[in-house]
Formats: sequence, C-alpha cells, structure tokens
Amino acid sequence: MERYQVELTDFPGEQIAFVKALRIVGNVSLADANEIYVHASNAKRTVLVAGIEKHVADHIAAAFTKAHIRAVVKIPSIASPMICRPQANTSYIRNGLRSVVSA
Repeated sequence: MERYQVELTDFPGEQIAFVKALRIVGNVSLADANEIYVHASNAKRTVLVAGIEKHVADHIAAAFTKAHIRAVVKIPSIASPMICRPQANTSYIRNGLRSVVSA
C-alpha cells in the first residue's frame, strides 16, 4: 500500500486557525499545537506527517486548506507513520526525582 505525507508550505500568520486544524486532525494538546505552529511557521516548509494512507493525508490537507494554510499531499521517502514533534530537537535527562526534564 502506498503511503503519503502532508507538507505545509504557506503560513498566513493565523495561529488560531492553524492550532484549531492541528488539534482536530492530530488530537494534540493545546501546548503541543502551539509549539508545532511556532516550529512550522519559522521553518516555512514543514512535513507535518508522513507514512500515512491517502485518505488520511487528504483529510489533514483539507483541514489546513480550510484554515487558509497551503497543504500539499506527496509521496514520502519513508513508509512508517511519523508526525512533526519539535521536542525531538531537545535533549532530555532524568533529574533527582526521576522526572524527565530538558538538559
């Protein structure tokens, strides 16, 4: 089965519309949605998700298009499902209380 990715390429500066669209299609918290918005708007071109089925990619692209954000469905170079998580660019450690915190 062929997999697809959704790439976001145009951000008109409407953070509320982006966050609402992301929360609907990604089931992410408000804080995570805001963090993804900051990352994506600074990058100007972001692969939001990859390795997903065509109907899911079309649904996600339609939600962002409705929010006036350009979303393009493409064939990715990977086959495993992935989602954009800016937290991956941070290193973490366990503190004395065994909680995970930013290093």
